[in-house]
Amino acid sequence: MGKHYTISTIAQRLSAHSRSRMVTEDTVYRWIRQGRLQVERITGNNRGYGKVSVLG
Repeated sequence: MGKHYTISTIAQRLSAHSRSRMVTEDTVYRWIRQGRLQVERITGNNRGYGKVSVLG
């Protein structure tokens, strides 16, 4: 099983690596809807609401 990140964490990490633009949570959600990112929802996670696993 891979590492798990929240949508917010993904956006922050991508923004930190992109000097030219800020990546927002809305952008990450749009990429998921478009199929550019594959995710897996983690069920039964009490503490980290909305965590997903980004798949290769």
